[in-house]
Amino acid sequence: MRKENIFSPRHVGNHESGRLGKRYGSPKRRLRKLFSFFAIAIFVLIGVKFTHAVDDSQMFGVYTATVNGDNFKAVIVDAQREMTHARVSPDGQWITFTRYNRKGWGRYATESGGYEQTEIMVMKTDGTDLRSVVPPKKKIISANSSWTPDGKGLIYVSNDNPENKGRIHRIDLATGKIEIIQIHPDILAADPHLVKNKLVVSAFNEKGAKQMILWMTDMESGKSKQLTSPPMPRDSKGLKPLPGDFDPRMSPDGTKVVTMRHMGKDNWHLVVVDLASGHEKDLSEADAVDGVAEWSSDSQRLIFWHVNKKELLKSGIYTMKPDGSDRKRIPLPRGHMYVHPSFFPNDGSGHNARVIFSARKEPKL
Repeated sequence: MRKENIFSPRHVGNHESGRLGKRYGSPKRRLRKLFSFFAIAIFVLIGVKFTHAVDDSQMFGVYTATVNGDNFKAVIVDAQREMTHARVSPDGQWITFTRYNRKGWGRYATESGGYEQTEIMVMKTDGTDLRSVVPPKKKIISANSSWTPDGKGLIYVSNDNPENKGRIHRIDLATGKIEIIQIHPDILAADPHLVKNKLVVSAFNEKGAKQMILWMTDMESGKSKQLTSPPMPRDSKGLKPLPGDFDPRMSPDGTKVVTMRHMGKDNWHLVVVDLASGHEKDLSEADAVDGVAEWSSDSQRLIFWHVNKKELLKSGIYTMKPDGSDRKRIPLPRGHMYVHPSFFPNDGSGHNARVIFSARKEPKL
């Protein structure tokens, strides 16, 4: 049922006692409205104060643990700003992640509220020396950073360019110099990952079908090619985000790419693409929510987050082999929604391999 607004035109002007009465109603009615206005204002102010008082200083965080669930600890926490896509530098000394700052009408700044005013952060793996290397700007997206293979820079997606469009940017951390990597003039690119001299991205072709596809660029030759042509789901009309492939990650040996494919509403699959043959293997069940997979340094396992829609408590961070077998849930403390996991470089995939991930406190879990 539509709620009526007591201050809308249809609720005033019902009296014939002069122009003021016609426009605003009788003095008694105006007084009632004024009282209602102040009552609502006081209620809102009390609510805001109460909300602030119960804010949890550890609502959002970046955490580490080992694959067997041991050594769980927070690296950084925040009361109101979500932090995602945490990734460790090749030398294991630094972490980069995306931090959200735009709250809009909500209480928290989160990924679901949009990517504007995001910033690229780095810090040491012990949580010290926190720096904003790409500070937030109004109406600007700067998100989803990954390390360059030499560990001296970061690549990320941003619209902070003359075209105001999604492009891949690279920043040199020593100098702060930023350059734009052009994949193809017709595509908007995101979710970059660079292994050796191969850059893989998720891209939207402005002149093509409304879906996300994977592209790969040889950084030495500058040549780019399309990797995937995902099928369009039946319910693609109005689907948000767009159908297709997101967050591609290339295996350390450079032979495969894993991507999360939007198959329909509340339906996300992990798909592995063989770069030599182009063959694709779907690793998820028919109606699944599997997201943002990353490779172990030995290319033997994938780590990803999973939402079990039927049994919510089975949601969490999982690992599996690249053929989809041996799915295992990492036993982490309850009470959090864990997302965007990644292996530490050079740790392999054994029980003691370290992993990093983001978390948000969630009483239902």
